[in-house]
Amino acid sequence: MKLLLASDWCRKYFAEESMPDSHAVLGWVQKGVLPGETLGKQVYVDENAWLAHSRGTPNEMPDAVQREPNKTNSYHSEPNPLRILRRRDLEASLRLSRSTIYDRMNPESSRYDASFPKPIHLGGGAAVGWLAHEVNAWLFAQMDASRKKV
Repeated sequence: MKLLLASDWCRKYFAEESMPDSHAVLGWVQKGVLPGETLGKQVYVDENAWLAHSRGTPNEMPDAVQREPNKTNSYHSEPNPLRILRRRDLEASLRLSRSTIYDRMNPESSRYDASFPKPIHLGGGAAVGWLAHEVNAWLFAQMDASRKKV
């Protein structure tokens, strides 16, 4: 694993006129589209993993970012099993309301989805959270299913 600061990775592999902005790179790393990590406020790209899955040519965008709808995500880094999303983070990342999230988990609801990630209890009381890698896996499955319908 060779981690490069995202800005250094961009300068190394992209011409200035086609260089992605830092927010795009951060989003790709967070979504698993681009192999890498976020440490604090810094974003790092795993150069070796990226080169192994791409041709490594200048100006090449990550495969999963290309505009072809049938491309699938080829960059799955090891999930961090300790990253937990609280309900508000889950709502923000899925763009679903609290009631819709709980309807997806309720077998008696018309919006029930058996594949929806299950929450984990965080100690005593009612505090719960969702494992980020399970949420991401569910999102990728939703994307694949929606693309097969088209």
